[in-house]
Amino acid sequence: EKKIRHLPVVHTDPDTLETIMSMISMRDILRNIVHWQKTIEERRENTPHEIQVGMFSKSSGMRNLLRKICAQHGNANIVSFEMDKPLADFATDLRNLHTFYFDIDHIDPIAWTALLKELNADSKHPLVTILYDPALHKEIELDALAKIGLSGRFSAHMKPLNLYVLVNELLAIQPQP
Repeated sequence: EKKIRHLPVVHTDPDTLETIMSMISMRDILRNIVHWQKTIEERRENTPHEIQVGMFSKSSGMRNLLRKICAQHGNANIVSFEMDKPLADFATDLRNLHTFYFDIDHIDPIAWTALLKELNADSKHPLVTILYDPALHKEIELDALAKIGLSGRFSAHMKPLNLYVLVNELLAIQPQP
């Protein structure tokens, strides 16, 4: 739009003011895009087996976004869970999944914490990605989410979501034949 082909990367040092650290050109960006596309294609070729992705969200917009994230994988079969049964009954349904996106907004905290405790006790549960809006949760819930995100068995992501991180987490899943 502004026909800018090079951008300086600067560092603001209070003592020396601004110093140009490097330059980024259009060519650098294009090279990175091509490399990223090749990496995705190689992962798809080397991942012939389908992965099972579950999702639970009361928001249709969030379900659509998660479908788009899964489409980046190329070999993802999406299973959407509805609120037709108690949340605690989902634990056994999740055992066949590789990953599970769990939007906890608008769900009773007692119900989602009980499900997470049950999943944590099960060594065969999938990678669980918890999605939440910090404005909708109490401080004690946010503290619990911060701690659970450090466990390695779960990941917790605040909204607005960093789609790059979510897509890369999904692409890193290596299904077993």
